[in-house]
Amino acid sequence: MYAQLAAQVEAKKFATFKEFEGERQLVRKAYLDTCPETPAKLEVLSTFMEAKIPLAANAIAAQVCLMTCMYPPPHMTHDMHVSSNAIAAQVHERSEEAMAVKNEEIKKLSGELEVLKKQSAAELEEASTKLKQACVSTKLNLCSC
Repeated sequence: MYAQLAAQVEAKKFATFKEFEGERQLVRKAYLDTCPETPAKLEVLSTFMEAKIPLAANAIAAQVCLMTCMYPPPHMTHDMHVSSNAIAAQVHERSEEAMAVKNEEIKKLSGELEVLKKQSAAELEEASTKLKQACVSTKLNLCSC
């Protein structure tokens, strides 16, 4: 689902981040509506979509900056141009920081998921053992344990 959105970013189809965000929200909703409820559902969303937001923001900001540098509006002064470049650098820096935070969140969620997997496996093993013991203790051959 996200591949189409990513392709649009790479093809420079979005003139503003607002346009991108509107499209991203539609893709996000479609994903949440169509994917089955599993523990990994939100992890996948975070890993493959939410983590891409800073990359898309960088691409869009770079495109806007490039267009401004190549074709500055007639009313743009040199100081405005310098200010525009400084803002673009700040956007880049903040998006990198946001991406680092998202990556940490993903690592944390992955760790929590691993713990849940291990707990589930242990609980399943314990239930299986108890079922085998119940079959043996009742001496019923009804179970195929």
